[in-house]
Amino acid sequence: MSTYQQSEAFRVCEHCRRARSYHKWNGATLACPKPKPLTGYRFYAELPDGRASKSGTKKHAPFTVATLRDVAARGLHNNVCAVPLDEAGRPLWQGSTLNADAFVSVRGTSNGPVCGGSVSRDYLRTRCVRVPQALARQLHPAMFSHLDA
Repeated sequence: MSTYQQSEAFRVCEHCRRARSYHKWNGATLACPKPKPLTGYRFYAELPDGRASKSGTKKHAPFTVATLRDVAARGLHNNVCAVPLDEAGRPLWQGSTLNADAFVSVRGTSNGPVCGGSVSRDYLRTRCVRVPQALARQLHPAMFSHLDA
């Protein structure tokens, strides 16, 4: 192994697995363009307040991941709730009520402030769509500023 491969510049970035010399340095910190993945959560996008169901109508398109990607591409925001998972990768349902602790946002405002709360499984099934983490980051940046802190 050469001395260059042993140097600090050749070490691998923990976020994107590229050599650290690939990224720009800001003093002592590394400016990686790819955010560190957040494990242990499942993300759900919530229906906007004016909608009654996820199905399509004359007024609204169907509430699917594809339409949420279009919303994020236009720079608009939506609320997301984050449900913590157990070691097996399932939500921590509480007893017979089937509620789970979650990080939720204040209703009525898109990209609203985040607080702790509880969501029911029925609410997640009828009023939410499960989204990947990358899309959830685009839809609700305030959620990830809270979770990453």
